[in-house]
Amino acid sequence: MVARLGGFLGRKCDGGPGTQTLWLGLQRLDDITEMWKISMPVLAPHALDPPLVSSINVGKDKLVKGDARNNTP
Repeated sequence: MVARLGGFLGRKCDGGPGTQTLWLGLQRLDDITEMWKISMPVLAPHALDPPLVSSINVGKDKLVKGDARNNTP
């Protein structure tokens, strides 16, 4: 993936990517990462919030409505 970002085409006769191609790919990946860090708080602030965890504990013996164990919708 990094080689592709550096311009490596991946044809059968090309061989492997060289150091310059990998270096250019790493620089481009760094640019993409920096732009992602800048844009995520602005474009999708909800995506950076940690997931909500329920404080309700359901034991092994207790069944919850909609649970697959009690076959209720």
